[in-house]
Amino acid sequence: AASMSLRGTVMDRAGTLSEDVELDGNTCSCCWTALLRQPDGRHLAAWRDRSDQEIRDIAYAEHEADGWQVRGLVNADNWKISACPVNGPGLAQQGSKVIVAWSTMPTTTELAVKLKQLGIEQAPIRIEQGPKVLGRVGVAAFGDGFLLSWLGADDSDDSVLRLAKLDHDLHEQFRVDVAHLPAGRGIGVPHLTALPDVAVLVWTEPRPPSSTPGAVETRIAASLIHRPTTGD
Repeated sequence: AASMSLRGTVMDRAGTLSEDVELDGNTCSCCWTALLRQPDGRHLAAWRDRSDQEIRDIAYAEHEADGWQVRGLVNADNWKISACPVNGPGLAQQGSKVIVAWSTMPTTTELAVKLKQLGIEQAPIRIEQGPKVLGRVGVAAFGDGFLLSWLGADDSDDSVLRLAKLDHDLHEQFRVDVAHLPAGRGIGVPHLTALPDVAVLVWTEPRPPSSTPGAVETRIAASLIHRPTTGD
């Protein structure tokens, strides 16, 4: 099969394109790319690379004044899989700290959600791992820390949409189960976005309508997360 490539370009306000470059000539075909604009105007991109040996780990690149520079892998998970896992990474920045979240498979039957600070030699933090974990991460700066969302699992047959609050040092402060969803691709990929004091998590809920047995109805649901405020 033909390779899927990842490209980058710059578009100005008039719609003129420049700096058209290929960042990776062989990537996963269905894993989404994360793009982060940093406060100093630089950009970061993270995506799932694909080697000739079918190793599919997360790579990243930085865009600076002299253009894109591919930096390598976020972490050498050595996940070998012959098909695209449909699980892209997430990027977020708080101050000078950039974090990346992603999914990988440490065993042949269990998916793991992992997190680490970018550019630092340290072992990733494992958020959740199990045979029914789906991953599909979202991450955002929030307050003085970060929010992380993912599709985890419990003792039921459902997927569990979870949200965790992390402090600036990536210590987990709490996690909540936001919704139970039917396992499978019909629930799509939840999306998380945030401002300093409010965040929004949006996801898809397939529901069979009572009037048409066997059909599927899709409902978009959302949850607002507010940062607690303190008085004087």
